Amino acid sequence: MSKNKKKTDYNSVATTEYQGVFKPEPVSCGQFLYNSKDGTIMGRTPLSWTKILVFFTIFYSCLVGFFAVCMHVFMMTIDENVPSRILSDSLIGTNPGVGFIPIDEDDTHGALIWFDTKNVTTGLLWAKRIDDMLDSYYNKSKLPDGGRNQVPCDFETPPKKGKNCLVPIDEWNECNRNNSYGYANAKPCIFLKLNRIYNWEPIMYNDPTDLPNDMPEELVEYIKSLPEEKRNQVWITCKGEQPLDVENIGPIQYVSTRGLPGYYFPYVNNPGYLSPLVAVRLERPKSNVIINIECRAWAKNIIYHGGNRERTGSVHLEMLVD
Repeated sequence: MSKNKKKTDYNSVATTEYQGVFKPEPVSCGQFLYNSKDGTIMGRTPLSWTKILVFFTIFYSCLVGFFAVCMHVFMMTIDENVPSRILSDSLIGTNPGVGFIPIDEDDTHGALIWFDTKNVTTGLLWAKRIDDMLDSYYNKSKLPDGGRNQVPCDFETPPKKGKNCLVPIDEWNECNRNNSYGYANAKPCIFLKLNRIYNWEPIMYNDPTDLPNDMPEELVEYIKSLPEEKRNQVWITCKGEQPLDVENIGPIQYVSTRGLPGYYFPYVNNPGYLSPLVAVRLERPKSNVIINIECRAWAKNIIYHGGNRERTGSVHLEMLVD
């Protein structure tokens, strides 16, 4: 009796377990887009769609307005002429690198300067590259202000605030464009400069009794020969990297000056500023051999480290004259 009752109770539960569950009627695509029976469009009434549209319009309008206010406040903190972080607080730091001109347009050639003395076109190609890189030095109209704020400077007449010192291109002599920068007669010129760091000022080696032991003797003698006021320069030297390179590079001539005068510093992003240059001429480089050259800048606050991996305060280049 109890078994039958238990069985009957189980069946009763089984028969009522899925009561109230109905299979939805299939809806066609046209009915989904507009259901005339319920008056819905894609499952919602026009009033529901209107509420959603109003909500998201207000939401995104507030979001755009908030973003615009944040951007305006942020842009007000940015000075177009002065970096927000400078010197030791910046990624660039306080140790300027050394750059040279000309540079091959093809990065795969690295720092190699190659030309064939029997094919004048190859030499003139390098002269054209120098022309292009120094175009603003020759043509002041290419500068942002047309060169109007450039003034002649010397050690006794530094530039006034907002003015830039002229770079005396007429003193480059053999290393000028009329001479094809020496590439037409196998006496190539290269131009050395310091990379710009905002508000950085060099601490000069201007005391002949306080010069580093590794400074070349001929530069030491040159510094001693100058009047005291003309010793405030960042000195530039070039040499063969290895003993064989020293032999192959031949005589080196520093055209017009051996340093970057102190009155060009600091760089403060004045419109039309041009970096000072030192022109270096190789008088008789050995032919048909790659000459490894290192050019170095000398100042008390320029840290020097040679080598190809962590080079600082100097630059490596290669010369091949065929």
